[in-house]
Amino acid sequence: MTLPFYLMAHAVFGLAMGRVFEKRLLTEGEVLSPPTLWTLAPVATLTGPLGVVLTRYAGGWFFHGFFVGQGKIVFERFHLGLAFLVLTSAALLSVGGMVFWAAMKSRGRLRSIKWLLGAFAIIGLVLCVFEFESLFWIQGTDGSTLVSHPAGWLSVLVATILLAWERYCKNKMVKVKVDLR
Repeated sequence: MTLPFYLMAHAVFGLAMGRVFEKRLLTEGEVLSPPTLWTLAPVATLTGPLGVVLTRYAGGWFFHGFFVGQGKIVFERFHLGLAFLVLTSAALLSVGGMVFWAAMKSRGRLRSIKWLLGAFAIIGLVLCVFEFESLFWIQGTDGSTLVSHPAGWLSVLVATILLAWERYCKNKMVKVKVDLR
């Protein structure tokens, strides 16, 4: 999963977590405590650091060739800044997706969420059409493909972690007693 797919996955994860914590967000007014912490937990501990690893060791592929020369990030001094930017972007998009879900749901504008998901699908489709070869061939590895390179397994791991965490939260953590008196 290259950077655009990585960021879209975190935004969709945030939307899913907003849906999971909908009752807490809307009826109890909890935004900062449990929902945000449970949304940021996998991003801060697992998927964010995996994005940093992808930035460092598969930077040419992860960034679609930007900032690179022969598939490697040319200047070492940029690594820390890029890693911090990837980690921060993933966290902000996750929390932003959660808050966006709650804001649109509270205003009865679920259509906006569908438009956002549709835009993500179009962006993904455009990337697959125009960057098809570079999505599966890892730059700077002398011909390694996504299937034979660890970046492919890390991409699958990121998606699996986000999906598993959303399922776990949906099944175990949303027991909310709503008193509408």
